[in-house]
Amino acid sequence: MEYSFDFGVWNDTFAIPKIVVDKYLQSSSEKDIKILIYILKNLNGENLLSKAIYDLGYSSEEINRSINLCRERKIIPKEIIFENNVKKNEKLLPLKEAEKKTEYRYIRPNMNYVVSRTKTSENVKWLMQEAEIILGRPLSGGDSASLLMLHDNEGLPVDVIIMLVQYAVDSGQTGMKYIYKIGENWAKEGIDDISKAEKKIKELSELNRAWRKFENLIGIDHRKPTSREQSAIMTWFNEFHFSEGLIKEAYERCVNANGKYILNYMDSIIKRWHKEGINTTEQAKMENLNRVKYRKNTFKKENASYNIDEYENSDILETYING
Repeated sequence: MEYSFDFGVWNDTFAIPKIVVDKYLQSSSEKDIKILIYILKNLNGENLLSKAIYDLGYSSEEINRSINLCRERKIIPKEIIFENNVKKNEKLLPLKEAEKKTEYRYIRPNMNYVVSRTKTSENVKWLMQEAEIILGRPLSGGDSASLLMLHDNEGLPVDVIIMLVQYAVDSGQTGMKYIYKIGENWAKEGIDDISKAEKKIKELSELNRAWRKFENLIGIDHRKPTSREQSAIMTWFNEFHFSEGLIKEAYERCVNANGKYILNYMDSIIKRWHKEGINTTEQAKMENLNRVKYRKNTFKKENASYNIDEYENSDILETYING
């Protein structure tokens, strides 16, 4: 005897990865969930992108963004192509330049979801416990959500996040906004294991020490350095290995010539000294005296008045003009 069963709507089903429900359901927008379900249902279809635009009523930019988000989360393999006319092995769907520059904003998980993840994941539970110990205070709902987003959405491993929190506390920064921002940057830089995190923390620590040294040297109020200042300071102290006295000499010449601190001006002086093998304050002073004398004899101007600061100013101006 043969039997047949009619399961109704269950006769026509498709699979959704468990990771979607476990990690991304709460933190994804309604639009992204709709697009994901549509894509998973029609993975074997042709011209899927065009059909999705027609059936869902979203723009190509919106659908492309959601598809790329799913690829970043490894829900959809990067090798899957959604249009017949797209070259094989093309990495990502084309996006408009404006869309490429738009950063995706994750939806912050609510406290119920955070508690659920903490109960079902030993790693997340460990993260929350260690973060409280390092910060020396109970985590607020917002703190917990931020840490979970660094793990679930940004893809940072728990041990890397713990190292990040410890680094922030050691630097005197205990605010979760600061911690999350640094975590976002680490994720973009691909810092996804302990060795990479240790290397990054070492670089940041060296930068902080160099910047504090420079602040004290020139007497400015404590503030965060610009990216250009970070690069210059690391070059002066850690690459050129210039002494504080030599950098102080460059700063004083900058102020004497311009009346204020100008980073590019100082940087030009220091790079010229490095190029010419000048690495002590005495050498810098003697070199400038010799060059001023040389210019006096070369130009032979009657009743001309020269000094080191004026010469330095003209010399740096030539550097700007001639590159």
